[in-house]
Amino acid sequence: MSKLLIEGVVVGGPNGLLLARLLQPNSAAAVTVYERSTSKESSYWSQGASLHLKSDSGFLAIKEAGLFELFKQSHRSDSVRVRLMHPSGKSIATKEHIISELEKESMENLAQPLTKAVSHCIC
Repeated sequence: MSKLLIEGVVVGGPNGLLLARLLQPNSAAAVTVYERSTSKESSYWSQGASLHLKSDSGFLAIKEAGLFELFKQSHRSDSVRVRLMHPSGKSIATKEHIISELEKESMENLAQPLTKAVSHCIC
C-alpha cells in the first residue's frame, strides 16, 4: 500500500498558529499557515482580548511547542489585577488574583511570537 502525503493547511489566529507550530516538527505533512494579519494595527489581533491558558490545555500546548520563554517575555502581568475606578480617576479598590503560571495572555502579544515560530506562514 502506498503512503498518502497530506498537505495540512491551517487557518491562522492564535489557535491555528499554535497548532501549526506543534505539527511542523512532528509531522511528515507539509503545513502551510494562512494568516490574515499579524500587525498590531490589525483589528483582529489588537482588540484587547485575553486568552485563558489553563495549565492542562492551552498552556501545555505552548510548552510542548517550545514557546515558553517567548511567552514569558510577552506576558501581561496587569491581567492578574482588577481595579475599580471612580469617574474622577481615583482608584476605589484593587483586587489581586492568583493565576497559576501564565493563564491569561493578550492576543496582541501572541501574534508576533507565533508567526515567527512557524515556517511557511503566508500573511
